Amino acid sequence: MHRHRRRQHRIEIFNKVEDEIEKLKHENHQIEDIGLWRSKNGKYKPTFSSKNTWLEIRKVYADQVWSKGVWFKHATPKYSFHTWTAMRDRLSTCDRILKWNPNIDPLSAGHAIWRERNRRKHGDKELPYMLVLKNIDKIVRNRFSTIRRQGDQKMDKGMSIWFGSRV
Repeated sequence: MHRHRRRQHRIEIFNKVEDEIEKLKHENHQIEDIGLWRSKNGKYKPTFSSKNTWLEIRKVYADQVWSKGVWFKHATPKYSFHTWTAMRDRLSTCDRILKWNPNIDPLSAGHAIWRERNRRKHGDKELPYMLVLKNIDKIVRNRFSTIRRQGDQKMDKGMSIWFGSRV
């Protein structure tokens, strides 16, 4: 405000605005201007919070039953993203795979199936289904082993379920 220079305008309302600015300039000459951030409750705070801003602008949905199986500490981002996309029914490939074989579970190990689908779509030789299953098993075993070596015991139950279900 202190740097504002009064101007003369052709339109009278602008001149009235200039008058008000001049009044404020003389009344508040010792008050420093500060930035304030409005919080959810309508009060103003001098600090910015990206978390509060995110909570303010995002749309809140109920937690999904499957979310903890997709988004967890040791999740591999590309697998989590792909599974999340499949769970939101945004992959046309899941529909196609179900048409080919209605007995498969379209939600388990989706990335490996998607990768095999891309191989076939782009002209590569298709892998035998047993090899695809073996690759999925290897990916899961390796991931469980890595997590265990890092000292996290929270995944031990998942590891025992996975190894217990192997044929």
